Amino acid sequence: MFFVLMFASGSFLLAQTPSYFNFDNGTSSNSFPLNQAAGKLSQTVVPAGAFVQPTPAPSGNITKLYFRISSTYPLGPATYSTFKIMLLHVPDSLVTAGSFITGAWDTVYKRDTVTLAAGSNTWLEFVLDHPFTYNPAQSLAICMEQCGATGTVSGYSLRFTTATGSRRVYSGTTGCPHTYSGVSTGIINCGVTISSGPATLTYPTNVCNYGALPLYPSGVWAHGTEVLGDTLYIVGGGSAGSGSTTSQRYAINSNTFSPGTTLPESKASAPLVKAGNSLYLIGGGSSVSTNGTTCYKYTPGAGWTAIAPLPAGRSGHGAVCWGDSVIFVMGGPYSSPSTSVYYYRVATNTWGTSTSCLTARRTAAYGIVGNKLIIMAGYNSGFFKNVQIGTIGADASTITWAAGPDVPGVKTGSSRPGGIGIGERFYFVPGETSPAPYPVDSIFVFNVTTNTWLPEAYTGRGAGGTASNYWDAVSAWVAGSGKVKIFIVGGALSTAFPGLYTLQVDNCTVLNVTGTETPLTYNLSQNYPNPFNPVTKINYALPKQGLVSMKVYDILGKEVATLVNEVKNAGNYSVEFNASHLSSGIYFYKISVNGFSEVKKMTLIK
Repeated sequence: MFFVLMFASGSFLLAQTPSYFNFDNGTSSNSFPLNQAAGKLSQTVVPAGAFVQPTPAPSGNITKLYFRISSTYPLGPATYSTFKIMLLHVPDSLVTAGSFITGAWDTVYKRDTVTLAAGSNTWLEFVLDHPFTYNPAQSLAICMEQCGATGTVSGYSLRFTTATGSRRVYSGTTGCPHTYSGVSTGIINCGVTISSGPATLTYPTNVCNYGALPLYPSGVWAHGTEVLGDTLYIVGGGSAGSGSTTSQRYAINSNTFSPGTTLPESKASAPLVKAGNSLYLIGGGSSVSTNGTTCYKYTPGAGWTAIAPLPAGRSGHGAVCWGDSVIFVMGGPYSSPSTSVYYYRVATNTWGTSTSCLTARRTAAYGIVGNKLIIMAGYNSGFFKNVQIGTIGADASTITWAAGPDVPGVKTGSSRPGGIGIGERFYFVPGETSPAPYPVDSIFVFNVTTNTWLPEAYTGRGAGGTASNYWDAVSAWVAGSGKVKIFIVGGALSTAFPGLYTLQVDNCTVLNVTGTETPLTYNLSQNYPNPFNPVTKINYALPKQGLVSMKVYDILGKEVATLVNEVKNAGNYSVEFNASHLSSGIYFYKISVNGFSEVKKMTLIK
């Protein structure tokens, strides 16, 4: 097994196999543009529908881009200046001699300096700064350029597959700005990860009460919630809108609670949002109305670390993630709401300001569906029931806002509601309404694709139905089978509510992914518990029969255990890993079956 290491800002990433790729065994090689010390630009075109391995790629958001390293020409390490990758849909798969490809290129990856290194016959992986909307019916042009390089520059090549016609155009070696030099044949061996969700989602039909939250015996509101892997995290907040450092975990598969890693500071009104394999706690302060700029990243096994602060203090706001790469902050502050919208690029740890929303408000229902931001209801000198929908532009800095149909069933409006986007739907959980009595027990469903409210609504939250303050307290989980669970955590009205409610498909029983139901997609779950000592469990799902290989590697890539190596029928499985013979540290487990491959990280602490 080979590992591709990408060094940026002092960190490295474990490269994985693309979800979809065109070729990985091209017989020709070319070193442009990464072997030129003076700088180089190369534009190449991948024909429409070319990402067909292991299965044809669907439309969706490209979040990662991969290039195949040649068998005898490893990369670097080499350090590049003004390094950029740009993408563009083009009508043809051929290039024209004499000029570069022109058009509205989308810069999806940009670094002032970056150090790259990769072994032979591996995939060189780039996590994009923001998603690129991919249409498999159109050819995809890829532009990679750099303005100068140091280190081990020569002797590096990418794989290409022989083709007819001009497929690539490149610059000379005079550095930046780049000037045209020539064209060549051959299709670059490359791949993508596309964030498109499970093929089919089974939406909720029941409201279920999962009981009290052990670490919040007096109830909780002004808290944040999010699902990472198979675990629901509940952080901050308290019974009176005050902050806390409390963190609690709920293991979805086993229906058990456990303490989480204590927050670095007391937080209230701080949304928790998932990006990749980490959670991000954004803003908030010591109480529900206290603005704060501090932000933190949580990674299982590593704990909480500070990240770049918000451009301005926020409370009563919401945060959502687009394509695992851009976090948007909307709404707030609590006492003086603003229309400002901020965005955070995960890969570069930087903030920017995007297009302002239509109406200032706080404590609204915030969410995202595809490339559309959702703000529903909320409060600003009065109750709102209107809807704002923002379509994200290509580079995340621009958003086109439009009004949607009003929220139904909440009289003149609803303050402190919650919501979550899943599939093409947005679930709206009302808070308090005006005039009283309030709130509304119903949960309403909005179809973002058709811009209409669905006729169905869900009731049955009981005590939870008399609570509000849900703006950052609703999250969702999708099982390997495509079943959806939506969690409604805590809340408050006259007193705080300490319960956990879910919307789910089955009849208020714990959904066990090790059951006999045939999954719709391949899935490798995060091991639980994690960190562990010395035993942990790993769940995985197979939509069809295949030879399953699951192995464990140490941080150097050395194989230390084989957990599965046999033909398995379609279904949900669980395997136990006993690491009593190993020392503390970070390990990786990888599954391979029927062309599907995925790697996850786990931490052994003795």
